[in-house]
Amino acid sequence: MIESYFLVFLKIHAATILLLMPTILYADSIGLAWMRGVTPVVSKRELAFVHRVVFVGLTLMVLSGALMAYPYLGFLLSERSFLLKMPFVLALIVNGIFIERSL
Repeated sequence: MIESYFLVFLKIHAATILLLMPTILYADSIGLAWMRGVTPVVSKRELAFVHRVVFVGLTLMVLSGALMAYPYLGFLLSERSFLLKMPFVLALIVNGIFIERSL
């Protein structure tokens, strides 16, 4: 059943990253400005908003990705690129949890 929805999940996955990209770039520019000393303090309100938008998008991407991967899990677990990608996804999730706790 899930296999028949692969293209739907793929479209959700791709649309999420395309819609999320401007927010991610904005968040990165805020962080870079702070690290360079251009912005002495990052507004907690602004950080909270950007974080929640990115975290919701990441959640949607993880769910759609998991649903796409499920029928092919046996194959994917033998692929180096998939195994290399998963720790980075986990790092993003853990990072989001730590940011949420600090807000």
